Formats: sequence, C-alpha cells, structure tokens
Amino acid sequence: MLPRPGPAEGETMHGARYEVRFEGGRQRRYFADRQQLLRAVLRLSLQVDDPRFEVWEDAGPVELADGRTLGRRFRLSAVLDFRESDLWDRLAQELEAAGGG
Repeated sequence: MLPRPGPAEGETMHGARYEVRFEGGRQRRYFADRQQLLRAVLRLSLQVDDPRFEVWEDAGPVELADGRTLGRRFRLSAVLDFRESDLWDRLAQELEAAGGG
C-alpha cells in the first residue's frame, strides 16, 4: 500500500520542484521531488474521477521588468493519463527503481 503523505508533502509551493494539476486544473499539489510526486499521483488516481494529471516543473523565479524577482513559475513537463493501460505499472516501476516504492 502507498504511504500517506506527511503534512509537508503535497501541500505548499515553498521549496517545490514539481506541481501536479488534476481535476481539470481545479486541484493542485506541490512536491519537492519526483518520488513524492509519483506516490501521490498513484494514490490520487484511485480517488479522483478525472484520469488526467498534468506535471509541471519549476522553471525558476518570475522576473519583473524592473529586475526584481517575484514568486516561481512552472512549465508543463508531462501529461499522465491513466486511460493508458500500462501507465500505473510504468509509474510504479519507476518509483520502485528509485527506491521509493
């Protein structure tokens, strides 16, 4: 069984390297590493109706015209669609290979 995330996992943007959007973008979770992301996506895929998850990666700070930085920006890096028959197995294998399964 997949472990439930602790309070720091998947909750805030601070220090996050990844963002996952699901339920048509209405739900978002933030993660410091890919293992946390994979554990959460595998668990969430069993709980939500929409099988599509967007994975966004940190793309650095937002730079304002006056040179100041403000917040973070993320770029779309992958779309995970659980309608693909082997996606669950591929993600579980990746997590296992990384030592996080």
